[in-house]
Amino acid sequence: MKILGFIPARSGSKGLKNKNMINFLGKPLIYQTLKTSKKLNVSDVFVSTDSKKILTYVKKFGIKFNYLRPKNLSTSKSQIIDAIFHGVDWLKKNNKNYDAVLVLQPSNPNRNFRVINKAINLFKNKKIQSLI
Repeated sequence: MKILGFIPARSGSKGLKNKNMINFLGKPLIYQTLKTSKKLNVSDVFVSTDSKKILTYVKKFGIKFNYLRPKNLSTSKSQIIDAIFHGVDWLKKNNKNYDAVLVLQPSNPNRNFRVINKAINLFKNKKIQSLI
């Protein structure tokens, strides 16, 4: 089973402008999510962003996709599911197909990769349709 690690990281935010790049424990907030994503049992990690600054930063972590999310999917009223579908469609057009998507929000940096990998294995082994 091919699972895509999907990190939504738009630049706009009502509360904190460019919050994904704000310093958190000495690194940009998105750093923790990128670090965790490298330890997960996923086929690829994909960052959906409308920011060239974020895109440049994530490439340092081996993110190989050169994708910028359209502005109309990056507003405060945009739904994350629309960004996911757009990103997955973009990947399909680039001959990348996945069976499932794991969403990793950068605004929730405190996560345990072992727990996530257990959830991934549960998802795969039990053939569950969705898991939150």
